[in-house]
Amino acid sequence: MSGIAIIKPYNCDRTHNNNVKDAVFRIDYTEASTLGYDAQMEVSISGLPLANPLEDPFSVSTLKMFAGKKGDVVDVFGNTESS
Repeated sequence: MSGIAIIKPYNCDRTHNNNVKDAVFRIDYTEASTLGYDAQMEVSISGLPLANPLEDPFSVSTLKMFAGKKGDVVDVFGNTESS
């Protein structure tokens, strides 16, 4: 089984997500991993507005994360950008 979900939060709720008009979330999932996992997932988020660095110095505009499951072990890694 595999699938892709692409979500634009602004289109889900334009009243409460008015400040994230350009944000896009993408989730890729597969149980047919070519990397040796039983299942794997990649999550990509882009277009998030950065918070004021004095209020939230750890805010990010882009995120890419990978999770792979093999038996009872889950590997998770990724990176972020705040530009």
